[in-house]
Amino acid sequence: MRILTILFTCKLLYSCSYESKKVNNFLSELENITDTIYKIDESSLIVIIKKDSTILESYEYILNKKSILDTINNTIATYEYKSPDALGGKWTEYYSNGKIKVKGQSTDKFGCWMNNGDFEYYDSDGILLRKLTYDNWLKKNSDGCHLTIVDMKLIEYYKNGNIKAEKKYQSGYEDMTFDEFYNNSEWENEYKSGKWKFYNQNGKVIKKEEYKIRWKKGNT
Repeated sequence: MRILTILFTCKLLYSCSYESKKVNNFLSELENITDTIYKIDESSLIVIIKKDSTILESYEYILNKKSILDTINNTIATYEYKSPDALGGKWTEYYSNGKIKVKGQSTDKFGCWMNNGDFEYYDSDGILLRKLTYDNWLKKNSDGCHLTIVDMKLIEYYKNGNIKAEKKYQSGYEDMTFDEFYNNSEWENEYKSGKWKFYNQNGKVIKKEEYKIRWKKGNT
């Protein structure tokens, strides 16, 4: 479930001075998707995601600061919008100690907002763990954004800075997001693509793997 995307949209609907009717309609739709409790006022939006009375996720949107506080994982994400009514832009998520956890951006691509370009993931000490690059494309120029093909190139790093692995994934716009399938034994194999390489800490290739490419640019 793309909880962050849903919540991010909720936040923008309210913080960008949309009519309260549109906000309430959207939040009603959110309740239909999952067991959700929310509270909203002029400065914040609190959303609690539940299943069978168990709290799965809890978020507090601090609207006037353009940031999100994840009250379960104790992380804060900040956003820089391209325009007052944009549904994307650059964003950075922080650990509770102030170190950067993730930074990336979403852009308007083919008429839809989606992750694009480079994303960087760090540990709580500020060491780069992996870099993920999104390449979004259409099989046909006439295709709509919901037919977008998402190519992802992932580089994982050792703590000494050397490359640990080079991996590729591929998905469709409506498929799981990277954060949902990555390192998930049930789903990750479905999205593996192309040639993979694994290295030891000295930079020597120790293993190679190759996976089927579902879609190739230039092919219909």
